Amino acid sequence: MYHAARFGDPARPETRHRRIPGGTLRAGAGPATRSELYGGVCLGCVVAGAAHVCRGEAEEYFRASVEVKRGPGNQVGVSNSTFHLGRVAQLRGDLELAEQCYRKCLAIDEAEGAWTEVALDYGELGNLRVEQGLPEESVPLMVRALSLNQQVKSHNTVLNITALRRQRAALGDEEFTRLLGRHFDEASVSAVLSLTAMLPTTGGRTG
Repeated sequence: MYHAARFGDPARPETRHRRIPGGTLRAGAGPATRSELYGGVCLGCVVAGAAHVCRGEAEEYFRASVEVKRGPGNQVGVSNSTFHLGRVAQLRGDLELAEQCYRKCLAIDEAEGAWTEVALDYGELGNLRVEQGLPEESVPLMVRALSLNQQVKSHNTVLNITALRRQRAALGDEEFTRLLGRHFDEASVSAVLSLTAMLPTTGGRTG
C-alpha cells in the first residue's frame, strides 16, 4: 500500500513475543539466556521507576547477553538483546545510545529478512523521534512500521495506528497531512488519513 515503504517480500510467520517477569522480549533463537532473563526483570524495574542501580544492572546484563549471542554468530539473538538494550537506554534518557541500538537492530533485521522485527525497529525509532520533538522524522518512520506490519499481517498494526493518531492529534490535520505528502504518494497519504481518522462520538457531537 505505502509504496515508499516497500523493502521486498516480507512473507514470513508473525513473530511470537516471549514474556518474562517485568517485560516482553522480542523473539530470539532458542531459550533466553540467564543474562537476558535477569535483564528483563531489571527492565521491569526501570518501567516502574525503581532505583537507578537497577537501570545499570539491566544495561549490564543486556550487554552481556549481546556478547554471549555474538560468539556463535546468533545474529537474531544479538538483535533481540540489542533492541532491549536500546529500550533501557531510552527509558533512562540516553537517546543517543538508544538510537545506535535500534539502528544496529535495523541493519541486522533487514539483512536477515526479519520483517516483523524491522517494523519494530522503525516503530521504536519513530517513538524516539517523538520524544526528541522531531515530527518531520517520526511520522514517516511510523508509517513505514505500519506498512510492514500490514504486509506481514501483524497485530502490531494497532499500535502503529494508535501512535500515528496521537501524532495527528498533536500536529493537527493540516501539518500531519503535509508531512505525509512530503514522503509518500497520494494513495498512501489517503490510506493513512483514513486509518488515523478519529471516530465521531454518538450522534456526531464532539462535546
